[in-house]
Amino acid sequence: MTMQWASSATTKTLEVFRSLVGRWKIHRSLGSEGTAAGLAVFTPSRETDRILKYREDLEVTLKDGETKGMTAYQEYVYEYDERRDQIVTKFVDGRLFFELNFEAEGQVAKGVHLCGDDTYRGTYDFGGEKEGSFVLRVEVEGPRKGHTILTRFTKDEEAK
Repeated sequence: MTMQWASSATTKTLEVFRSLVGRWKIHRSLGSEGTAAGLAVFTPSRETDRILKYREDLEVTLKDGETKGMTAYQEYVYEYDERRDQIVTKFVDGRLFFELNFEAEGQVAKGVHLCGDDTYRGTYDFGGEKEGSFVLRVEVEGPRKGHTILTRFTKDEEAK
């Protein structure tokens, strides 16, 4: 699907947002709990070019080996806020997850999410170890939590 973008003005944030469209292979470290691998898809909304629907489908492998076909999925909505030149991620029910603020060089974006007594600090590194990849690091802190979730995204070139 070729997306027609409404605005011709381009910022680094908008370039990153547009680059997300498509299929991505995911490899995730769940800290001391295990790993997960699968596929994520960013699909443009039919209503506006400022919204991407995100879904990931993963196979989970726990450290204790008790997986036996355990799968997981998650869905989010990514929005480009032109007024603030910011990418906003939300849960599908509309609750805010991250407001991503890009650092000066435009390759790294950070956001914070408070969930009860827990704090999730997300860092997206779009500088990439290689072109067509990015890394999401989420530090989770709370009274009974203290771990890091590291996800590597690689563009699925086979999907073209």
